[in-house]
Amino acid sequence: MKQSVKIYFSGLKRLSGIDIPEISQKITIGVLQSEKKAAWHIADNGAFGLSVAIVGKREIRKLNKKWRGNDKVTDVLSFPADEPGLLGDAIICAEKLKAQAKLYGHSETREFAFLLTHSLYHLLGYDHETPDEELVMREKQTAILNSLHFGIDKK
Repeated sequence: MKQSVKIYFSGLKRLSGIDIPEISQKITIGVLQSEKKAAWHIADNGAFGLSVAIVGKREIRKLNKKWRGNDKVTDVLSFPADEPGLLGDAIICAEKLKAQAKLYGHSETREFAFLLTHSLYHLLGYDHETPDEELVMREKQTAILNSLHFGIDKK
């Protein structure tokens, strides 16, 4: 059965030249194909859905405070769905994406790819609360980003 992905977007669809829908599709399919844990999220017809939102600092801070109890701006939030065929919501802060790309010396496209990959692993149940968990998640993220040619790059 061929898998298909339906990604729902809110907010910007282009950011600093980043083709958010195209990259989202590529990253999402790459992560799900590499993960056996993803099978639960795939509907009987082979399809699955994901919501991607690009928001500002004020909105992500409000969501972070409401749902996580942290009254601060963060780069990405992930809200898993609890029904087959849906992964959940990936919410990315545009300003943090731009600032982190500059801080780490790589492109905004690469930073978007990283943040979405990071969010997808959270949606699949991975976390980084302990050093061991962080290592597993970091290795998975790096492998996907490199396999899809979103490894560390120059501006």
